[in-house]
Amino acid sequence: MTSTAPPLTEADFQRQIVELARIYGWEDFHVRAGRTRDSWRVPGSGSMAAGWPDLVLVKHGRIIFMEVKRAGGKATSDQQRVIGVLSAVAEAYIVQPKDWDFIQRELAA
Repeated sequence: MTSTAPPLTEADFQRQIVELARIYGWEDFHVRAGRTRDSWRVPGSGSMAAGWPDLVLVKHGRIIFMEVKRAGGKATSDQQRVIGVLSAVAEAYIVQPKDWDFIQRELAA
């Protein structure tokens, strides 16, 4: 009998990235959504608030922005736009579990 593990949730994948980043000495920042009466909201204002990435990682003059998605997850148009704006001035990526090798290389560098 073959057992398959359930798919990795976005939250679990993000935790794995943060754990690895901390092992390699990165500082990390994540804005947590807050529950309102009607929905979940992420505090923020400005033209990039709606698509702000899940993670900001900083180490030795480098800054990496990451929008974290579960396997097969899609970035919204706002998230794609903000990653595009940020990538003009910093490293900015949309990542999924299939990108783990890339993430490891970048954080180890």
